Amino acid sequence: MDLMAIKTVIILAGGEGTRLRPITQSTPKPMVDLFNKPLLEHMIKLLEKQGVTKVILAIGYKAGKITEYFDKIKNDFSLKITYSIEDKSLGTGGAIRKALMHCDNETVVVLNGDSIFVTDFEKMYHLHKNNKAVVTLGLYFVEDISSSGSVKIEGDLITEFVEKPNVKKSGLINAGVYMMDKSILQKLPNMEKFSFERDFLEKEFKNHTLFGFTLDEFHTVNDPKQYAEILKKLSDRRII
Repeated sequence: MDLMAIKTVIILAGGEGTRLRPITQSTPKPMVDLFNKPLLEHMIKLLEKQGVTKVILAIGYKAGKITEYFDKIKNDFSLKITYSIEDKSLGTGGAIRKALMHCDNETVVVLNGDSIFVTDFEKMYHLHKNNKAVVTLGLYFVEDISSSGSVKIEGDLITEFVEKPNVKKSGLINAGVYMMDKSILQKLPNMEKFSFERDFLEKEFKNHTLFGFTLDEFHTVNDPKQYAEILKKLSDRRII
């Protein structure tokens, strides 16, 4: 692959983070502190190391806190940071569609702005192209899928999205890391506000166009318990 095929990454950083309150009462979830820097800053630094040249922050809730912070430090990065600002909540799907308007006709990665992960974008890109995938999803194996639901695959092909079980079970989860081409705009639902997961992915898989790629490492901060866990895990093994 030439240099790095993935030049542009969209980070979905517009949610209210209600499950992380009171931490997010005055701070957007992607801006929660992780070793004296916002989570979002760590994410961008990891992307910079991967060779990404442009990051689009899709923001809404308390967007001013994010723009104010990154306007001050964005010259510290070799990559370009731009904003896709929602005047009202568009859901994950609407936010992705709006942010894709800022992209050239290219393959991009879309990330949820509440996680830290390790993966090889180059391998993921080759898988995405070889499978002619509409979306390649970053997946991660966990011991307990009861709080998230899971994804079933055959080979690389995603065959089913499974609801949250009532019992503790292990399995692959959707880590909120998506590789897609800008041409996906032609396939997205004709709605201003929609869920990318429920209204698109959970229907599109029936067309055999969604594929999975397992991440090497994944941590998220959906709630106070996960926030405490990520602080402990990353203090033992700094990936940031």
